[in-house]
Amino acid sequence: MPATGDRGLTWTTWDKVVLKQAAFLEEKAIAKIEGTLRPQDLYVPTGIRRWDENGGITRGVLTVLGGVDGQGKSFVSNHLAQSAGLLGLQVAQLVFEDPEQQTANRTIANLTGIDSRRLNLIRFDVDDMDRIYATQEWGKNVHYHAGLASSEQVFGALRELVARLAAEGRTLDLVLLDYAQALPEGDEGLESVIRHVAWDANVFAQQVNCGFVIFSQVKPEISSRGHGVFWAAKKRDPESWDVSGFMPGPGTQDLAWSSAFGQRGRAVGYLFRPGFYERMLGKPGSLDDKLWVRWAKVNFGSSGILEMRVDLPTGRIYE
Repeated sequence: MPATGDRGLTWTTWDKVVLKQAAFLEEKAIAKIEGTLRPQDLYVPTGIRRWDENGGITRGVLTVLGGVDGQGKSFVSNHLAQSAGLLGLQVAQLVFEDPEQQTANRTIANLTGIDSRRLNLIRFDVDDMDRIYATQEWGKNVHYHAGLASSEQVFGALRELVARLAAEGRTLDLVLLDYAQALPEGDEGLESVIRHVAWDANVFAQQVNCGFVIFSQVKPEISSRGHGVFWAAKKRDPESWDVSGFMPGPGTQDLAWSSAFGQRGRAVGYLFRPGFYERMLGKPGSLDDKLWVRWAKVNFGSSGILEMRVDLPTGRIYE
């Protein structure tokens, strides 16, 4: 029996830790031989093969995904929610600033292939309503909140959701919070709030054994840095279209407001669409159809750049 100290810490001995993990490994190894081992038994799958080969969304720790506004945070959040929901996993998705209707239109566009701009402007064919109304069973697995909330409200609601799921014999597998800088500052300022949220997210993820992804803004000076790199390269070579300076990283220092994410996030990545900047700067024939995750820190996998494709009108992300 683990011993509890005077300060509420639980003590065990290292032999018990190793034996517990050995039993877990044996159980999963047997399941793999029997063909019953599922990816979700080890991590939260993303539906992107290269991402999942690198461990997907790690359970029990905080993952941070940063990006400039418009680089795809909402696309990635919706993709992760849908991928987990399709597997029957339970997801909590909190969206602070995007209106519920906009998020719904993005999801409908993703599922039906109807351009989200056509949905926003009611320019779709009425015959498409059958597809729009089609029941998506996976949606029952995604527990959604839209609107601003404090960190206390967020974690209180998450604990209530865990209790409700437990009463139904289910567990919470993934939390998606979009985005950190929308939290109210409080008396100590936003940096202090984010530092506490990063800590609380790690504690919650450990206790529940779920993935916990927080989306974050990045520092505004990245834009001026990108323009500096671009025009310096143009000066050397007029044919150059170097947009690499707009990509945050490679370290974790480009996350906005707080270094706590870099310290307490076990995986830290940056979202980047090179085609977005190429088109913005006028490169002829450029296509904005690539979405990169630049992994600045990965404690349980490999760092580097994960390249994905994105279809902007529908928000679909694929290999």
